[in-house]
Amino acid sequence: MVLLDVLRLGGFALALAVLVRRARRADGEQPVWRCHAAAVGVLLAAAAALAVLGAAGVPARTAALVVSPSTLPACLLVYRGLSQYNRVHSATHRPADWIVGTSCAFAVAAAGNALLQGGWFPTAASGLELQLRLVVAGFVAVVLATTLQVARSSGALRAPTTWALAGSLAVLLLLQLHAALLPYGSLVRVGAAAAWVALALSLAWASRRGGVLQRAITTSRLTTTTTAFGALLAAVAVLVATTLTPGSGQLRWSVVWAVAAVAGLGLRLHRLVRDLVDHERVRREATTDELTGLANRRAFTAGLEAATAAGGPLAVLLVDLDRFKEVNDRHGHATGDRLLQHVGRGFTSVLPGGSLLARLGGDEFAVLLRGASAAGAADAAARLVAVAVEHPLDGVH
Repeated sequence: MVLLDVLRLGGFALALAVLVRRARRADGEQPVWRCHAAAVGVLLAAAAALAVLGAAGVPARTAALVVSPSTLPACLLVYRGLSQYNRVHSATHRPADWIVGTSCAFAVAAAGNALLQGGWFPTAASGLELQLRLVVAGFVAVVLATTLQVARSSGALRAPTTWALAGSLAVLLLLQLHAALLPYGSLVRVGAAAAWVALALSLAWASRRGGVLQRAITTSRLTTTTTAFGALLAAVAVLVATTLTPGSGQLRWSVVWAVAAVAGLGLRLHRLVRDLVDHERVRREATTDELTGLANRRAFTAGLEAATAAGGPLAVLLVDLDRFKEVNDRHGHATGDRLLQHVGRGFTSVLPGGSLLARLGGDEFAVLLRGASAAGAADAAARLVAVAVEHPLDGVH
């Protein structure tokens, strides 16, 4: 086991040195390799702790259980690095975040507990040891899925670095499931150590090759939303299945992890709804005149282009207010603003349905009448003049 500790420490140290050197390069991928270097640093610290515990005479299985939780932040940091990679190379936005990744891992752990509690699979582990194995397996599964998604989006599924990363993660996932279902022997322990070292060296290899990108990433936030909804449905299904299954009154870890997943995904969906509301507000502000609430010049131009492309008759009315400068000079700009709002409301009340009224700026308005004839346009113009004359604001016409 001393040789295993030496090889493990040497592999992690080599990978960390390569990643730290890559992270110091002044380019847009610095956040990516910093996250991966931090992940390997965590693994190196865990390997050193294992070596110290082994030298102190602590049984290998006990030492492994003490240090194994350190693999969770390592997985999260690798996941974060992949997310940053997507953010750097995507024209949209990163498709993943910490909350979704962690909640998906908890959902996987909840599903695993539900299967074991239902008697679908036998297990040799129990208690906190079993939960640790399942949670680590959940995080490894999330990192593996993210790796494949990033590689597919960038056209790098056949890249050697993708095979190395995905292969080491797949072996880790199988070994974690093996440790949860079957007795944990020395062969599995050696295999897990080799797989973690292979993952670290694969990350270092990817950094030396400049990543695995072959084309621009085109994923969007829809990927995150779909993943979040899928994990949420899985967690809710686990909760329902566990509730309907008779129990012994003992703590059910499937409920614990499912509730944790639902809580995280609920927070993420709340943020998604808030982002959508903000996006709609920004979009509305970009196409709306702030003073009158009517469409602005940008919205009118877009509407005119769409109506022209659609074909058919249309009419455009350009309207300005006579002596508006005198109103501002005599009564003040506040009255002038109120007059613009008043006139805008009056124009809206007499225009036919389907027309587009916009304020182009100052005292200039424009009306787009779709499907209008010359006579219809003249009638609409007459109504605009009439409403402006018949309904003055504080005596101001």
